[in-house]
Amino acid sequence: MTEAETGRWVGAIAWALAGVELPEPAGVALNAGAIVAWLAEQGWTTDRLAEHRAGCQESGEPWPHPVPAGWLPPGSAARFHALLTAVRDAAGVRGLVARQVPAERHIGPAERRLLGDVPPHHGSS
Repeated sequence: MTEAETGRWVGAIAWALAGVELPEPAGVALNAGAIVAWLAEQGWTTDRLAEHRAGCQESGEPWPHPVPAGWLPPGSAARFHALLTAVRDAAGVRGLVARQVPAERHIGPAERRLLGDVPPHHGSS
């Protein structure tokens, strides 16, 4: 892969995670650690990526962001998504964060009666 092609791949990863177009890098290896380090140099630290992910989740926007058509060569989607998954793992932003807190369960009178209804041999009087 040429350096220009590598730069396009890294740029597509940046778009997917940050939702902004960053200048295509030169000399960045196509591995998760190098891409995470490059993103941090561009101001997209792992904390900022996590905040952006949470903001997208709260506003209902898709995250990772869909990469525009034509940014990657045909037939490269599986390879791109494998790299994106590795970068997300390395940055600690894999998956979405649970936002709902389970409500406290209140037992109504009918359920309370059923819970108290035990067979005579159970030992309760």
